[in-house]
Amino acid sequence: MKRVPMHEKLAGEMKEGEIDCEALPYGLHLLENEKTYYSHNFAMSPRLVTNKGLIKVSGKNIDFVQVLQRN
Repeated sequence: MKRVPMHEKLAGEMKEGEIDCEALPYGLHLLENEKTYYSHNFAMSPRLVTNKGLIKVSGKNIDFVQVLQRN
């Protein structure tokens, strides 16, 4: 049994859906280090999140998908 990180599993499912993408290693991109992915101005916005990885998408209007876990 092999444990697969969440972002790699999601990238595999996206590839099955014919989306050209790749799972990037943890901490490789500057986007993962920025704290701009949520806002404290809204009541439902999480204050604590865990980064689960980054997926690079090619050939679409979306460049990256960041997988976050709400704590």
